[in-house]
Amino acid sequence: WTIKVDNLIKLFTLDDETKRINLGVLYFPEPDETGHQFGPYSDEIKQILKVCDETVGYLVEKLIKIGLYDKMNIILTSDHGMDIAKLENSIDLSDYVDIKKFKSYGGRTQINIFPNNR
Repeated sequence: WTIKVDNLIKLFTLDDETKRINLGVLYFPEPDETGHQFGPYSDEIKQILKVCDETVGYLVEKLIKIGLYDKMNIILTSDHGMDIAKLENSIDLSDYVDIKKFKSYGGRTQINIFPNNR
């Protein structure tokens, strides 16, 4: 991932101002992949979170070194959180809504609900 960081920083520091970027986005598939594979409380997730933290630290160090850190807004995002899904914590929608009024698709941890046409 440090290669991704280095490549992005190069684009921020190009000599040719017409080619220099003013917005950069990095995507890393972790810790999502490890969390889904091994669980949110596994030793593997702890290890990959350390790598993620080190990568952000690497980015910050590089930006400080080249004098851009104080000129940057760094925004870290995630597509979702993660926890262990337990069957006893499930919600049965039929206890709350008329299930004849929609179609649903999904699994234990998420569901997509589509209202029937009226």
